Amino acid sequence: MDSSRPRPSALLTLLAVAILGLVTGCGESDPPTAPQTGTVEVTLRADAFSPSQVTVEAGTTIRWVNGGDVVHTITPDGHEEWTRAVLESEGEVFEHTFHEPGDYPYICEPHQALGMVGTIRVVP
Repeated sequence: MDSSRPRPSALLTLLAVAILGLVTGCGESDPPTAPQTGTVEVTLRADAFSPSQVTVEAGTTIRWVNGGDVVHTITPDGHEEWTRAVLESEGEVFEHTFHEPGDYPYICEPHQALGMVGTIRVVP
C-alpha cells in the first residue's frame, strides 16, 4: 500500500471534524455575554466602532467617544431612537440612554463602506 496516499478513513475523519465545526458554530467572533448596565463606552476608531455589538439592560447609557481626529457620525439605521450625532474631534462624546428593549443598529456615514456599523441590543 502506498503510504503517501491518505487513507479513506482519514479523509472521512477530517470531513466529519470540518462539518462538526460548522454545525456547532466554531469560529463565531464573540460568545454572548451577560447584558451590561450603567454606562457603557463605545470608542470610534478610524474605521470601526469598538465594540461594535453591545448588549445592555434597559436604562443603560451608551457613551460613544471619538478616539481620533477623524470626523464620525453615529447615525440610526432604520429607527429613530436618537437623532444623528456628529463627532468631529478626538475625545468628543455623544451619549444616549436606552429605555425600550430592541435592536438598534447604527452606522458611521463616512465609513459605512469600510464596515463601520454597530448594534445596541437592549434587553428588559
